[in-house]
Amino acid sequence: MKLSECKWFIECGEAIQVCHLRRWKPKTGPDKKFLVSLLRNPRRIEYLRRCSLEVLTRLNGVAGDFQKQSTIAFLRRLISRTIRSCYGWSIGVKLTVRLKFDDRIKVVEVRKLLNDVVLKLDLPTYIGNAARNRNRIVWVKNPSAADLLHNQREYARSDVLTCSCTGLPYPRIGGHVQCRLQNLDNVHPLLCNANNIPKLPHPDKGRLLMKEVCEGFECWANFRGTLPTICRTDVDRCMTASVDAKMKCLDVRVVRDLKIRLNGLVLTPLDRNPGETLVLCPKVYYEAMLELFVRNPGYVVVDAQEALVKAGMKEDVTRLGLQSFVRWEKKGHFGEAYVMPK
Repeated sequence: MKLSECKWFIECGEAIQVCHLRRWKPKTGPDKKFLVSLLRNPRRIEYLRRCSLEVLTRLNGVAGDFQKQSTIAFLRRLISRTIRSCYGWSIGVKLTVRLKFDDRIKVVEVRKLLNDVVLKLDLPTYIGNAARNRNRIVWVKNPSAADLLHNQREYARSDVLTCSCTGLPYPRIGGHVQCRLQNLDNVHPLLCNANNIPKLPHPDKGRLLMKEVCEGFECWANFRGTLPTICRTDVDRCMTASVDAKMKCLDVRVVRDLKIRLNGLVLTPLDRNPGETLVLCPKVYYEAMLELFVRNPGYVVVDAQEALVKAGMKEDVTRLGLQSFVRWEKKGHFGEAYVMPK
């Protein structure tokens, strides 16, 4: 009987006779000593090129036994570079599959499907094992009602806007349409909160799931050759067959119908609250842009390209000696200004 199986007897006070003791030696002992020698003597890094793919894959796992994250990252970076240069494989690249969120998808079955496809690929055994242990499924967020409805940035880029609310049966302030979305008639209650995410109807969800899995493999750095055929039965196993028809949800077609109905009007969030949607006449929005930016004495209209303006700002920072107080972001840009009503 093993010592691990004697817990109950020991707790009951029974007498235990030890017949044989064997010193436990971890399997990663020699591999870890080899990695330690690489850290102590960088000249021994060339020995990595003499190792086989199996040994390098094992060393990549043993590197995780070190305590410092910097040491782990350094060793795995060396090993991954050696594998890439000698054998052409990327050991550190995960197999990532991006799926549009759907509560009918069973993640466990999708992961099994990925593992089955990896087994069918023409890959070395060690690369295939690493891919099955490191595959990743990422949910892609569906667009919210605000993403589909709000269009204030499009109107903010226009040079001139005119009134387009003539004859529309909507509440007005000062002769132009200006009201909240919930004040309109025949508006779905779930649209009053623009943070709600409508359910995207797809005629064939199984085919979409199959396409997303194929795209994940095609974007994988270790993918070679042709992708094995994925059976429809395997894809259907990844989804629940029952659909709750009584579940109340917002249909994306309702959102699109409302957008067509309010075509020509500005739909913007109200005071940094994306849940509230304000319906405005373009003329009102245009006047607000002029009052806030163009006619405001705190702003100066500059008729120059963005690159020239940023170059002038950088010269001013250098001339005034402000390098130690500010951080210059090379990839930064001004963006597009827009108005957010209160």
